[in-house]
Amino acid sequence: MEILIINSGPLPIPCIRGGGVETLIQMFINQTDIRNITVVSVYDCQAKEVSKKNKNITFKYINFGSGKDKIIKGVFYLLNRISPIPLGNAYIHKVIKEIDIAKYDLIISENGIGFGRYLKNKTKAKLVLHLHNDWINKEIKFAKKYKKAYDEIWTISNFIKRRVDEVQGETKTKVLYNGVDLSLFCNVVNQDTRDECRKKYKIDSNDYVISTCSRIVEEKGILQLQEAFKIVKSKYVLNNIKLLIIGDVSKNTDYIKQVLHNADSDMIFTDYIPHFELPNVLSMIDVMVTPTVHLNKYYRNKRYYGVQEGLNLTIIEALASGIPVIASDSGGMPELLTDKEVGFLIPAEENQIVEKLSNAIYNIYMKRFDKSLHDKCTLAAKKFSKEKYVHVYQKYIEEIIVNI
Repeated sequence: MEILIINSGPLPIPCIRGGGVETLIQMFINQTDIRNITVVSVYDCQAKEVSKKNKNITFKYINFGSGKDKIIKGVFYLLNRISPIPLGNAYIHKVIKEIDIAKYDLIISENGIGFGRYLKNKTKAKLVLHLHNDWINKEIKFAKKYKKAYDEIWTISNFIKRRVDEVQGETKTKVLYNGVDLSLFCNVVNQDTRDECRKKYKIDSNDYVISTCSRIVEEKGILQLQEAFKIVKSKYVLNNIKLLIIGDVSKNTDYIKQVLHNADSDMIFTDYIPHFELPNVLSMIDVMVTPTVHLNKYYRNKRYYGVQEGLNLTIIEALASGIPVIASDSGGMPELLTDKEVGFLIPAEENQIVEKLSNAIYNIYMKRFDKSLHDKCTLAAKKFSKEKYVHVYQKYIEEIIVNI
């Protein structure tokens, strides 16, 4: 039984440069006892060297970063916008050209929604799409064609599964919740580490730290969080709270400029933080906020057509660290916060989110002396452990193997 896993993202495997999907692939291949697995990744010289340490997995690397590749990528993008049928992308066409696809019995596309159409004509293998985003739904162009190409689609939340199921087609869908290596986050960080982190970011030992960790883009609601933070400070005269914004602010986008301009002296920007450093940073945080916002401009006929959350790993990592959370009810987020004692779920609508955020921040601030909150959070995180994720991933593979 030969299995091929194709990573669709621009980051390499092993996941030496981060990436949510890449981290999950790495988690599975490190833990599975299934053999004869080949992983396809974009080429990276350091990743290739690190891959030699994993003796049980075969790695195939695709050079995809030349000037020619970028031009071809742009051409495919433009053609797909006007074509009546999906044309795939430059990366999958290069994969098919360089990899002997026909030799595999099962091929798993990690988030490459359009890959199935081109793989199907080159192999008799069972085709699976592991879908990490809300990219197959009734509003998506070519959704029926994408869905039809796969034998199974594994989604990271029930929310995404329901969206896929709304699209016509008989493809089997299953939920595969994301997992987190809880051991990285649940260990108690010593006071020295906590103090050192706070000193680095000029945060006093008695400050209450509110944080968010995400890409600095409009739908992540950073501006709304800043406004809510200012309201809490002024309304309740709180002088001991800080807002720690974890995310890359180096890009010169209009939105990042707005966020930086909107900052006050109690808002701290860490810029990008490597994943392996995140547990130490979380040690100094008191509440994690994921304020994904449903922007008014994406509503049509009372239906939202904008970006929604699939299943946010940062929330799981915060809970595993014993940190309560505040999250908007976007996409799969309600599936993470089934235990209402570990945080607040607020409406994601743009017209409501600032007010609801400010109320939730104050309410959770008032629980800051609740010693039982830490244990409740870590318990809630166990539903999304690395072990459960790997077990279900492997179980789904084995179910397919039995029927081949």
